[in-house]
Amino acid sequence: VAGAPGDTFLGDVVLCADGFHDHHAEICLIDVSGKGLRAGTRGMTVAAAFSGLLGQVEPWRFLEAANSYLVRQEWAEGFATAVHVDLDPVFGRFSVSGAGHPPAMHYCGQTGSWAEVSGVHGPALGLMDGMSFPRSNAEMRPGDALVLFTDGVIESRDGELADGIDWVGGLAESYVPSGSFEGLAQSLIDAARGGSGDDRAAVVIWRS
Repeated sequence: VAGAPGDTFLGDVVLCADGFHDHHAEICLIDVSGKGLRAGTRGMTVAAAFSGLLGQVEPWRFLEAANSYLVRQEWAEGFATAVHVDLDPVFGRFSVSGAGHPPAMHYCGQTGSWAEVSGVHGPALGLMDGMSFPRSNAEMRPGDALVLFTDGVIESRDGELADGIDWVGGLAESYVPSGSFEGLAQSLIDAARGGSGDDRAAVVIWRS
């Protein structure tokens, strides 16, 4: 996680906790809208609230509960996007749900290909209560990786978000020959397409 120069507080938040199900882990990457102090203070509020939910409610309910919480805050402006992962690290099975957030990218070691985790994403959090957030299920085999990132990593003034997602796959691809994705998250932060003028966050989960 990295913030724009001069910003003390960040609008991008990474949370991790023991999962609701035994021997699972849950990870949530959150991006609060806006920049600077206002986004940072909202980010702190969201981090505190969501950390109390993560691993305490069923994975399929997490984003629904998070959305209801933000709706009740009745912010005059602002919302949040998020991607939530429920992972069984022993068997490699995982599920992903998104809320107005860039898609998770899955690297398949057997085929050597990158692809977005398929499925329909829900809307951003805090806009309307009673929304649903479908989940997609997949499996991480040895050599596979899962990459999560905020739009600060992929946005640029002269490119589409789809171009940024392709760029993530290209940068990640350069790590494949080494047999390790160690350092990829930091590289995504440092080489963000829009530079360092926005909050940036990336998470890489790799099954060796």
